[in-house]
Amino acid sequence: MAALRNLAGAALVLAAVWVTAGAETSQTPGARERAAGPAVDFLAVGPDGLPVTDLLPAEVEVRVEGRRRVVRSLRRVSAAPTFSGVLPAAPLAPPYGTNSRSDTGRTFVLVIDEGSFSAGREQPLRSAVDGLLQRLISTDRVMMATVPYRGERVALTREHHRLRTAMAAFSGQRARDETGSAMACRTRLVLQSVEEILDGFRGAPEPVTMLLLTAGLAAPRRDAPMTMAPGMCELQAVDFQRIGTAAGAARANLYVVQPDDVGATAAGRPESISGAGFTGSDNPLEGIEHLTGVTGGSRVPLTASGTMASLSGSR
Repeated sequence: MAALRNLAGAALVLAAVWVTAGAETSQTPGARERAAGPAVDFLAVGPDGLPVTDLLPAEVEVRVEGRRRVVRSLRRVSAAPTFSGVLPAAPLAPPYGTNSRSDTGRTFVLVIDEGSFSAGREQPLRSAVDGLLQRLISTDRVMMATVPYRGERVALTREHHRLRTAMAAFSGQRARDETGSAMACRTRLVLQSVEEILDGFRGAPEPVTMLLLTAGLAAPRRDAPMTMAPGMCELQAVDFQRIGTAAGAARANLYVVQPDDVGATAAGRPESISGAGFTGSDNPLEGIEHLTGVTGGSRVPLTASGTMASLSGSR
C-alpha cells in the first residue's frame, strides 16, 4: 500500500497521554488535577504500517529525563472513520443537522521543495499527491505550498480538487549544475519557509500532519575554510533545531518524502590542518536525515511510479 495513503489511516490513532511524576497514592482529586502533566501526541502503527487501534494505558510507556512517568489517561483521537473504499457523504447543510458526534476532520499540509526537483520529474509527485487525496474524507482540510520561492500556494481547504489543479501546473526548478554551496543556500530557505508555515499552526487545537517533498537537503556546513569567515551559504545546526521547536508548538507530525533514487555523493575533501581545502558535504541525504532526527519525523521513499514504501521501516 502506498505510504502517503497509509498516512491518512495512521492519523486516526493520534492519542493524548497525561503523565505525572508521582504515583496515584493518597492524593485528593484536586491534588491529582494540579499534578497533571502535559499532553503527549503520538502515532501508533504496526509492522505493516496500519494503525493500532486497541492500545491500553498499560501498554504505553512515557519517560521524561530517563524517568518513567505514570500514564493517567489514554485517549484515541479518531477524526475520521476507517476507510472502506467509499467516501462518506458530505455533511448536511444548514438548517439541517444531527445530534451525533461532530466530525471535524484532520489537517494535512503538503510542502514541496520545488528547487530540488528537475523539470520533467513531476509526474511521480502528482501521482503521490493524488493517492493521498483519494484517501481523504470530505471534512479533512489540506493545504499545499511550494518552497522556497512560493511558486504555488493553496490555503487550507476541503475542496481537494484544488490541489490536483495546482499539482497539474507544478514544475521542477532545480538547477542542472547545483553545487553543494547552492544546495546549502536552498536548504536554508526551505527550512525558513517550513518554520513560517508551522508557526501559522502554533497552538492549534488538533494535531497537524506535514509532508515535505524534497529530492535532497544539505546538512549543516560552514561553507568556508576555518581560516576564513563563514561562507554565504553557511548552514547551522540551529536552523534545523528551530524546525523541531516549531513542529512541537504546532503539534505537527513531519514526514519527509524523497525519491528513492537519491543517492549519496562525494562528501567533499576534508580540510587540512591549516584549514585549507574545505568544501563541505554535497550529500543530499544528510540534510534529510538531520531534519528527521531533530523533529522525530519519518522518511518515506517515493518510487518512479509515484507510489510509496510502507510506513514501516521508514523511520
